[in-house]
Amino acid sequence: MSDRNLSYSFVNEESGVTICHEMVYTTSNGYWRGEDPLTTSLGSFTMQIITILVITQFLYYIFKPLKQSRFVVEIIAGIIMGRSVLKRFKRWEDSVLPIWMDNLIRTIGYLGMSLLIFLSSVKMNPRIIFTSGKRTIVIAFIAMVLTILVATGTVVVASRKVPDRILHGTFVVFIPATVALTGFPNVALVLAEYGLLNSELGQLSLNTSLIHDYFGWFFMALFAGVGQGQIQPLTTLWSMLLLVALIMIVIFIFRPWMKWIVRRVPMGGHIGEEYLTAILLSALVLGLLSDAIGCTVAIGPMILGLATPNGPPLGSALVDRAELIVMEVFLPMLFITSGMTTDLSVLVPPKVNQYAPLYVVFLVGFATKFIGIFVPSLFFDMKLKNSVVFGLMMNIKGFIEVMVFQILWSGGLLEDEGYSVAILCTTFLMILLTPVMVYLYDPLENVVSVFDRRTISQVRSSDMLRVLICVHNEDPVPYMINLLDMFNVTDPKVTIDVYMINLVELQGRAIPMLIRHNSEKDAKDPVTKAFKNYSNRTNGLVRVKMYTTISPYRSMHIDVRKIAEENLVSVVIFSFCKKGKIGKADHAMRTMTPTVLDNSSCSVGILIHDVPIYSRPMHHVGVIFWGGPDDRDALAFATYIANREGVTVTVHRYMHTQTQTQSQSQTQTEHNVAVDELLETRMDDEAVTEFKTRTIRPDNADSKKVTVIESMLDDPMQIVEQITSFGQNYDLLIVGHTQRALSNVMTEWSDRPELGVFGDMLASTTLKICPVLVLHCNQRETT
Repeated sequence: MSDRNLSYSFVNEESGVTICHEMVYTTSNGYWRGEDPLTTSLGSFTMQIITILVITQFLYYIFKPLKQSRFVVEIIAGIIMGRSVLKRFKRWEDSVLPIWMDNLIRTIGYLGMSLLIFLSSVKMNPRIIFTSGKRTIVIAFIAMVLTILVATGTVVVASRKVPDRILHGTFVVFIPATVALTGFPNVALVLAEYGLLNSELGQLSLNTSLIHDYFGWFFMALFAGVGQGQIQPLTTLWSMLLLVALIMIVIFIFRPWMKWIVRRVPMGGHIGEEYLTAILLSALVLGLLSDAIGCTVAIGPMILGLATPNGPPLGSALVDRAELIVMEVFLPMLFITSGMTTDLSVLVPPKVNQYAPLYVVFLVGFATKFIGIFVPSLFFDMKLKNSVVFGLMMNIKGFIEVMVFQILWSGGLLEDEGYSVAILCTTFLMILLTPVMVYLYDPLENVVSVFDRRTISQVRSSDMLRVLICVHNEDPVPYMINLLDMFNVTDPKVTIDVYMINLVELQGRAIPMLIRHNSEKDAKDPVTKAFKNYSNRTNGLVRVKMYTTISPYRSMHIDVRKIAEENLVSVVIFSFCKKGKIGKADHAMRTMTPTVLDNSSCSVGILIHDVPIYSRPMHHVGVIFWGGPDDRDALAFATYIANREGVTVTVHRYMHTQTQTQSQSQTQTEHNVAVDELLETRMDDEAVTEFKTRTIRPDNADSKKVTVIESMLDDPMQIVEQITSFGQNYDLLIVGHTQRALSNVMTEWSDRPELGVFGDMLASTTLKICPVLVLHCNQRETT
């Protein structure tokens, strides 16, 4: 057996035919000994992985600007690698995609499909169905029933015009059900890809597709069991009984075991690797058992996933450990093999004419599904454009449909050409659907804006000041509470409402949540407890309304904007920790802040602080005022804390030594700039005058605690030296994000544009200074 040129053969006992092929070895001895490494299983498989990753990443780079989903990209990559394109070249097929490797890639794809179904089921929350509301349930049922009836009728009519080999058996039932039902994992993956999970329509689509998904799994298990009875009718009964037994085992053995694992984990602790490995292995074993009883390999992992406690610590740990390799390696194999099996010849005569009725079945099904969503949505007073987008979202397709087509194809219920038609129809739908959906729908449009702009400088002294605090971990909490403590809440003329939103990353769940804490019993996490204690300490003078958003960081700004708009918030305050090594949450906040700055209708503040070893009270406040809307906001913010007992405020106002002179040779542009400069200077003077009027009273014995220092200074280096020295003299510095003239000189020094020139300079980890509050006044034009 040392001869590597031996052939392997076996005899089919029924037909007596001897089948021979060359022995395939795992590794080669190398080119130097005359062996091609691509003829070995390891070399061929490695080359396939490399080719798949290169082609998919290249296509994703091309199609991303066109708003195409990963599903479309990977199916197209499979088509390119398959029989219609690259497999036409003999050398390519023999070296990279030999026929004896097809089953290996397909097997890995099925493995990835099983694990992804398990992880998707872990993220589901069955209780959502009972809290979905009348609108969601009615729309889900109308769309499902209408589409199944119309699609089934279309299949019956089409079956009379095509050969029996195209439309036969349970395939006639599977296709209407596949078109009518929306897979929850498909919707969740696509909406997450485009940052729409937090949106109003995104949440509605997730809840509606969840209802469809449960019906879909029920139909799949039922049809698979019925299919077992085609040879012996009694096997259908045995298949269903064994499935019920499998469900009972999961409910009464696996679920209590997983709950026991969760109870053993302390608050903030982690699940042991041995438990995670055992659960993932159990998902594969249950998939094997469900496949053995004839209910497909997907049913077992789905049942176990639904029984797994979602969210932290167990659900999030499972998703965190397995999702990356499943999504990036295993699942693409499923799409690639589906694309490789797809034959593009069904798009041209004569096959396109032969399979035209099957195209009509899919087209009618998709159109009916859209109408079944669109019309009821209008009935429930949804806007026309939103109804269209909702109908598109509920037509999202993905790996669930590919899985069904693969099962039908491998079971002989769907021939190669019919399988190609099904894959191509699904792909064409997604090619058209996602760009239109993303183009039509802006999630921020659905946040009802009751005001165009409401910055802190526009709040009148008699109005209530509303502040929204955004916290993503415990680090900034002491600084935020000290900042709130500076407001003069004892003054009956000053009324303040504080809204706190705890930003929590969505882990181990698929549906985002926005929770409002109505009582102390709801305040369980340390962040919420801290703000609740602060509210109690003020004896109700500061009312703190607390929220928790559990959502992806990418779309978390939607909830922030929603709360700010609904509560007429004047200023939203984020945190920025100066620690050298930042975590995932800190990085996400730094990425999200520019989005809020660009889209917010109110002022936005960023509190720059150190790691909270000790947070001292803020008694001495410095304000840097150069001029412009942002600096005027900073001055307005200081107005609310200037009259607080024990707080001193010093305003450092810098003015130009250079003056612009009018001349006959000035161009119109230069003249307009000069006029704008004069108007800005006038508004700056008015802001300073108002600040003095509201805070400095000659008859007040404490009038010296508010000081305005005006300096004539233009040298940037002198400004840097002065401002950096301020950090050692104050407990808090308040600066504007953008200075009217200074930023033009020093912009090139800024590495973090969201902090502005001064904020970026003061956020340096090498400077040991007090916390810095950077305020930004959005200057978007409103209509």
